Amino acid sequence: MRSIEKIVATSIPFSSKVAVEREDFDRLSTLAKKYVTAEKKESKLQKAVDAANKLIAKLKAEIDSLKQEISDYKSVHSKLRAAELERENTELRGKVRSYEDVIQRNNLWRFFHPLREKAVTRDEAR
Repeated sequence: MRSIEKIVATSIPFSSKVAVEREDFDRLSTLAKKYVTAEKKESKLQKAVDAANKLIAKLKAEIDSLKQEISDYKSVHSKLRAAELERENTELRGKVRSYEDVIQRNNLWRFFHPLREKAVTRDEAR
């Protein structure tokens, strides 16, 4: 950059043009080409950064959506009270078995379902 500042331009008489040394012109030309190349690279990189930022925003939105969906599932799961329901289910199954035993002991299946006869009664099992 300092070498650019050292370039001296001299006015050409009877013209609005200026003259510089050949070496200075070559240096300016080379630096201008490098600048244009750097600008093109920067433009490409900026486009890539913009695309990446857009993708990041999309992925963040998708993550937020998935977090909401997971929290919905968790809230449903907590409402189920799985252990309590399992205990209640076991208790009800036991009651049904005891009712069926009473029905079987008293030979009352025909009143509940005519086609449902227990194959083996307790008395026959002994």
